[in-house]
Amino acid sequence: QLEHPRVANAVSLCSVMRYLGIVALSLFHACRTDDAYSVVPPTGFVVEGDNFWKDGELFTLRSGNLHYFRVPRAYYRDRIQRMKALGLNSVSIYVAWNYHEEVEGQITRMEEITEFLEIAKAEEMLVLFR
Repeated sequence: QLEHPRVANAVSLCSVMRYLGIVALSLFHACRTDDAYSVVPPTGFVVEGDNFWKDGELFTLRSGNLHYFRVPRAYYRDRIQRMKALGLNSVSIYVAWNYHEEVEGQITRMEEITEFLEIAKAEEMLVLFR
């Protein structure tokens, strides 16, 4: 499908992960190249030198970090909309396992992650999920 070997390598190193239909991007320093190449696939995410390409268009990632576990669930949409109003196109979150597994072996409140991701998708925000 991808003919240029560097594009294939960039895609394999910087694969787009999907969780509930939300794109979570893993960007690795190893994906950087010093020389440019001109083949950009029509869809997906590619790192080319210092540039990001998303669905065949040059893409500038503007992200802010949000700790969903410190925000009341009723405010998830509001906080994501505020980030979007500031010009951000993505939100970075991490799973605080100490919050979800207060007692070893008993994982709770995973629906909070799911709800947050669903709201981010509805608001058309990318998620960098860690």
